[in-house]
Amino acid sequence: AEVRVLINDGSVSALAVEYTVSQAGKDLALSVSPTSFSVPAAGGEYNSTVSTNGSYTIGEVPTWIEASKLGSVASFTVAENTEFIQRTGTVTITATGGSQTKSETVTLVQAANIPVLTVSPESIVFDAASGELRTVTVTSNAPWQITNSVEGTNQWRVETGGSGTGNGSFTVRSDYPGTKYYTCDGSNVRLPQLNISTKIGISGVAEIVKTINMYCKSTKFVAPTLDTVE
Repeated sequence: AEVRVLINDGSVSALAVEYTVSQAGKDLALSVSPTSFSVPAAGGEYNSTVSTNGSYTIGEVPTWIEASKLGSVASFTVAENTEFIQRTGTVTITATGGSQTKSETVTLVQAANIPVLTVSPESIVFDAASGELRTVTVTSNAPWQITNSVEGTNQWRVETGGSGTGNGSFTVRSDYPGTKYYTCDGSNVRLPQLNISTKIGISGVAEIVKTINMYCKSTKFVAPTLDTVE
């Protein structure tokens, strides 16, 4: 601002004096609430309220978070976590007013995915004759494999499959001996059980083990007759 003062004392006809007046602007304010979220593995949408006397922007976000703003609300959409480890994402909200800037950080901590493993059936009874083939269905969201394999007489063996990632199946065949001279007597012989487990390989993530009980119908010898002997 300029101020002019006229002084007339007889010796000086006029005197001009200039003054510069500077006024400080108001301080920039920024408040974000809440600034942290605990997110389940399934993900979801979360909102923070942004209060500022300036304008604000949302900075870069991780690929698994989508950010948007509508007025004073900053929204964060978190995708499902399909990994078996916890993950953390940070988002910076920056307010601007004149030459001033202020920032706040929002932190989103998402829980790890939980391994799932189920098998069907959970028990198999082979008929007396050897060589019978059965299919086992595996439902899982993780890598899995059969952790024991029994070969030889009076046992079973994996025919196809035996490992996979996610949903799948495998076949197991009976190696229990049987011929046309043996018939079922109504009881079962217990065979070594079949174990299936998840194989994630991450420290702190426990394996899931499922057991399939294996049986073969017991047999008894039937003496051949002239009609049955070839």
